[in-house]
Amino acid sequence: MSTHSVIGIIHPNQSVECITCHFDGYLEVNGRILYQHYQDVQKVNQLMKLGSLTWLAENIEPPKGEEHSYDKPYPDTTLAYMRDRHEKNQESATLENFKEFMKEAHESDCEYIYMFMTLITMSGCVIHR
Repeated sequence: MSTHSVIGIIHPNQSVECITCHFDGYLEVNGRILYQHYQDVQKVNQLMKLGSLTWLAENIEPPKGEEHSYDKPYPDTTLAYMRDRHEKNQESATLENFKEFMKEAHESDCEYIYMFMTLITMSGCVIHR
């Protein structure tokens, strides 16, 4: 049995980009991994570029020169449908705003939602949380 989750990021223009993760969506696994290893917005954006995931891990890519595939995954490395399983139509989705995202998430089979937010301050500085 799998616990599906959605991982998303709210961009400064209020659009929401998101991917799904098939396995281990609960707080003790995906929640912990995201909290401990994905606090940098650039790393979150790299994760979005992978598209939907089979599972999330501490590392986005294996070390250079190491094999990583669905049949032979490298330890502690995220497994992505497009990159590692060569599946099509698994790109990230972009929704107009958070309300549209929540509507889609409600209609899906995901059990957990993880959202990264970008805050814009009055001075125009962008802060990532």
